[in-house]
Amino acid sequence: MFNKKYLTLILFSIGINIFTTSASAKVIPIQQNTINMTAQQLSAIMSSKINSERINGNFFIAGVADASEGIKWCGYDRVSAVQLWNRINRHLKTLDSEQRQERAAKVINELLEKVYPCKKQ
Repeated sequence: MFNKKYLTLILFSIGINIFTTSASAKVIPIQQNTINMTAQQLSAIMSSKINSERINGNFFIAGVADASEGIKWCGYDRVSAVQLWNRINRHLKTLDSEQRQERAAKVINELLEKVYPCKKQ
């Protein structure tokens, strides 16, 4: 039914999947219902060697930033998405152990509000 090349390819793929799964055991997957992610969990995602996990982290940051822009912070016209991701990723690495346990969305909003405040009218 299966030829030898096909079976080898399947076994190789399974081996890669097992390797990447065990290598990223500390990283929680971001799914539709992922809530209350800590800054530490987001930092682990953003530092992952697996590109798809980092992309998911970028989407999480983009969602938080988009939901709070114009309310908590102002500046889509002054900063690119890549600049936001880089600034937030650097900030996550500077947090102390207590701050790392706070909700990631709260940490992101506090940073954006400080760096890109809305002008008082």
